[in-house]
Amino acid sequence: MKRAIPFFVLSFALALYSASALYAGSAVRKAPKGLLKMDVFSATDAKPLQGVKVTARSSGSVKSAVTDKEGYARISLAAGQWKVSVERRGWQSQSNTVKIEPGRFIGYEVKLQPAGTKPTTASWIPSTGGLIPGRL
Repeated sequence: MKRAIPFFVLSFALALYSASALYAGSAVRKAPKGLLKMDVFSATDAKPLQGVKVTARSSGSVKSAVTDKEGYARISLAAGQWKVSVERRGWQSQSNTVKIEPGRFIGYEVKLQPAGTKPTTASWIPSTGGLIPGRL
């Protein structure tokens, strides 16, 4: 009986250690996320552009969204550097590198030029940023 108690205690401790190691491993694999918000407009008349594909690429990961009728799109991304491109048929494609921080959002206003025209204004303008609502 005296030998059974240490064996039981050792087995219980080993089970707790294994469970905590598994939990820690799953937490490490799930990278903290941030949010990219995009407002895409025409550079010629400042109207929102619907149907613009926003694509973010980083370390083999690719995420994308399409702007709605108000020219708005958002993508939840893992923290880190992302190469973001915006494109729509009949308009000049653009790209930029953005930094996504965990638990935070970054917003950009992007002005697209019609295909075949020369850019006249800054096209990637940081518009907002801060904590993602509901997160501490």
